[in-house]
Amino acid sequence: MHPRGIAGMELLAMEMKASGAYVARGLSWTDATFETVVAPLSDSLRHAYDQAAGFLTTLRRAVERAGDVVGVNAMNSYWSMHLRFCKELMVAAKVESVVELARKARDEEGKAVVIALQTTGEAGAERAAQKQQKAGETVCEYDAIPSTAHQTLLYFIEKDFPTECSADPTKDPVKSPSYVKLQNEMRRQAMALPALPPAALDA
Repeated sequence: MHPRGIAGMELLAMEMKASGAYVARGLSWTDATFETVVAPLSDSLRHAYDQAAGFLTTLRRAVERAGDVVGVNAMNSYWSMHLRFCKELMVAAKVESVVELARKARDEEGKAVVIALQTTGEAGAERAAQKQQKAGETVCEYDAIPSTAHQTLLYFIEKDFPTECSADPTKDPVKSPSYVKLQNEMRRQAMALPALPPAALDA
């Protein structure tokens, strides 16, 4: 299933659930009440968000330009990455506020706290660990907890940025030096982004 990615795993889960091979239990919503709480952002996080948003625009233009020349439409992959990046960034940015609310509910109100995560960030952390392992570095000893959003961004640039073209469909595509250079420049800019919040599950 790994080569098929997230979409393949989602389809497998749907098929298993439909056949009765997989059961996902949930908490009852009976008598549940809801309250919307605004999670304040620090100045540093606002700056990181603004820089990341600006880079996503730069990356989109680069993907469009490279895709038009090499004849590859990578925009579906780009927008899929864009959605995952924003979701992971928003979830991670709320951790501090959620922890504060959870401690207040537990310590001051005597409540049992249940926290639901839209994404765990495990895949991004695993990719970061594998990259360290290939580089011969000590696995799982980071200077800081890796950012899932940042890992999603780097993974797209590494795997899905269009760099290969072929004038002859019967031959294997070859890498375009100019767009490999552009890919490297996008990677450099992504690595230079301000620190993004770490994976929510590990923060």
